Amino acid sequence: MPHGTCYLWDPRIIWLHVISDSLITLSYYCIPIALVYLIRQRRDLPFNWIFWMFGLFILGCGTTHLMEVWNVWHSTYLLSGILKAITAAVSVVTAVMLIPLIPKAIALPSPAHLQAVNRELERQVNERKLVEARISKHLDLGLPAGNGYSVLKRLQESDTLSSIPVIVLTARDPQGNEERSLDAGAAASKSQRTITNYWK
Repeated sequence: MPHGTCYLWDPRIIWLHVISDSLITLSYYCIPIALVYLIRQRRDLPFNWIFWMFGLFILGCGTTHLMEVWNVWHSTYLLSGILKAITAAVSVVTAVMLIPLIPKAIALPSPAHLQAVNRELERQVNERKLVEARISKHLDLGLPAGNGYSVLKRLQESDTLSSIPVIVLTARDPQGNEERSLDAGAAASKSQRTITNYWK
């Protein structure tokens, strides 16, 4: 017996249900298409398989509403029941798979956190470039307000600048300066006398 009989074939009731179920079906069918498009455009999304599960679940829900429209004039209740059973199975599987996924999703870094990390990395990179530019000009072991050894020591104590290689070139007597420069953190140390003798 078609559902229309239960509605007493009242046009107002029939079309209320038909239009409502049709719009629900259309909406439910549009959502999986949007999810598939999203997954294909953003293949880097974590847990993208859950979107496929949501798509199947929503597609099944839309099909059950489509059968409601069909059964207003037909009595295909066995097929309607099978479709509902399939939708129920997909719904249960989706719910079971979603529950353990929630803590992992919550643990994902937020966009604000990623932006803060990026700003900190940019600050460290700029600081390192600035120091490298200053060192590339000169590092005099006999600075007026200190000496090059103290600069080397501060570089080695910095978390962001300790990996910068420093080569010390000095006109001083190489005796002791080379060993002291290397102890302070220089990658290499050569005196002007050593370089001159080398080219000779």
